[in-house]
Amino acid sequence: ARGILNSIVEEDPENIDALFNLSFLEGMAGNSEVQEEKLNLILGKEPSNAKALSSMGELLLEKRNIPKQKVFSRKVLKQMRIILLQESGMEIFC
Repeated sequence: ARGILNSIVEEDPENIDALFNLSFLEGMAGNSEVQEEKLNLILGKEPSNAKALSSMGELLLEKRNIPKQKVFSRKVLKQMRIILLQESGMEIFC
């Protein structure tokens, strides 16, 4: 699976789903540094990507980086509120 995902990302570096799946595989394999690198790539392209923000928060919590983890948790909560408002049809004022 890793080889296929790497091929997809090589062909299309903007493929957020492939990058996220790679980050997940790296995390499952215990490669937290590579996982963090992939998540940072995603967040560099999509700073409000809720899945990547949530995964980064979990990773930072595992690494015991609580101050940085709190920042990501706040971002996740903000994105979840936005998603819930959009799904309910309410307008969002930022």
